[in-house]
Amino acid sequence: MGFLDDPVTADFASRNELEEEEEAAIINEFSKQYKLDAANRSPGTLLILTGPAASLTLDAAFGPTQQVGSVSVPELCRLRSPLQEELGVEQNPPHIFTLLKPDDNSSTLIATSRRPLPAEQASLWAETVIAEVAPSSTFIVSSILSMEYRGPGDAAEDNLIFKLQNTKAIQDEKENSKHVASLPEGTLLAGIPAAVLEVCEDGNRPATALVAVESSPVPEVSLVSALADAVCIFLGRKKVDAAGKVAVAAAVDGVYQSSASNSMFI
Repeated sequence: MGFLDDPVTADFASRNELEEEEEAAIINEFSKQYKLDAANRSPGTLLILTGPAASLTLDAAFGPTQQVGSVSVPELCRLRSPLQEELGVEQNPPHIFTLLKPDDNSSTLIATSRRPLPAEQASLWAETVIAEVAPSSTFIVSSILSMEYRGPGDAAEDNLIFKLQNTKAIQDEKENSKHVASLPEGTLLAGIPAAVLEVCEDGNRPATALVAVESSPVPEVSLVSALADAVCIFLGRKKVDAAGKVAVAAAVDGVYQSSASNSMFI
């Protein structure tokens, strides 16, 4: 606004524009602290497991794994307490994705975290990880709650698992995974799955999201087992065996016990 501008007709930044500028400044500060520590670059496949249900498929689908690095990002809180305002972004606890390699020497790098990354950080996460790791193909495994789902079926009665692919993945899709239904229109993805699909689309890299629909926030054994089977199908691995299903049941039981323990203090 110039000194001679009419205060009635002059253009002022809207509240949304000001909020976007503030958010961009915070993201810029946050990006300087982003750290990717990986011992393996350019794997054949990058598999991203985000959220409780997805992370619980790890042992069933792959068996033993070795940690080879991590993706560490500071937690970025949009609603800040007075303490967080005083400490600033640098002092917030980090959000860690663990990087793993299967013991069977497959050309897969796995990035897993049981806590979903806040949606406003997903784009930078996707851009950084895809650029640094440079995979030939990417699979993202995640879940949504039934209230976010728009399509046929009932998550309380059926294991609902869908795929969402970018253009390159559709072109390259193998026959054994074509029977997995596509995510119904009207069901929207956010966070890392959406961000990774977009980054890979822009870079002409194949990317597929596998999405499970959960009837409750705590994962169920049958759904996690079915999701692990879907991961194996897309990666060309053997489906989960009896030992794998036992591992899933034990892992899910651990989540239930943890949830019950935490609820005692609510």
